[in-house]
Amino acid sequence: MNSLSGCLICLLVSTIAMLLPCVSDAFLVDGPTVNSHLSATKTLLFLSPPNVPNFCADCGSSEMELKVPEGDERLRACCENCGRIEYSNPKVVVACVVRTEDGRTLLAKRAIEPRKGTWGIPQGYMENGETSRQAAVREAFEETGAVIDPASLTFRAVYNVPGSVQLVYEALVDSVAIEKEINEYNEKEGGESLEVALLSDAALAEKEICFPTVTWALDHCRSQSTSNIGLIQQMTKFYDPETDVWSQYEDETCTEVTEAK
Repeated sequence: MNSLSGCLICLLVSTIAMLLPCVSDAFLVDGPTVNSHLSATKTLLFLSPPNVPNFCADCGSSEMELKVPEGDERLRACCENCGRIEYSNPKVVVACVVRTEDGRTLLAKRAIEPRKGTWGIPQGYMENGETSRQAAVREAFEETGAVIDPASLTFRAVYNVPGSVQLVYEALVDSVAIEKEINEYNEKEGGESLEVALLSDAALAEKEICFPTVTWALDHCRSQSTSNIGLIQQMTKFYDPETDVWSQYEDETCTEVTEAK
């Protein structure tokens, strides 16, 4: 890619960004509308320029510049001193929908922002050195006190959202054991959640849920609870510049036998 092409791309991105000043994580969607259960994708164009660090992580120089590197097609934060390129990539978030044999769902009341005081499922970023299943049960223990065997999890969904890819697992647990664990969690101070509860579907409907992805996961796992064939759901959240709203669509739904973990 020559310098002229790079300048034109920079100008294009800057122009679009000015047209959407209130959008920090905007995606442009091309292609036809995708209906549920159709195997199709949309092209997502990231409009917001990546963050430029104050100093280079390699040489410590403050000569950081936002540009399209040679051979690339995206804006990157580049060090003019040593040539280091900072790549901004999505994080991996793992969530766990925990349900009991009597149909109740484990929810935690958030103790931190964003959405402090609302309810959600255990979820968080994967750590280095752990598998996605290990991350799911770790988050469940840290946020609710529930002790879950990673081998007991069933993979249910993957969600594409700005800045992260979210993997959702489901765990079916014994209600007696988990009630003891969450009671112990609620009695201690300084936990990651303000309150933890096992909620029926009726009680859950009265709670304010923290994020749309949590609602997707809860609804999907509930719909699969009585099926012999499980569906892996894939959802994508995108920005529609024509309506100036965030929306979502179902990319594709794959089938799996529930015994296959």
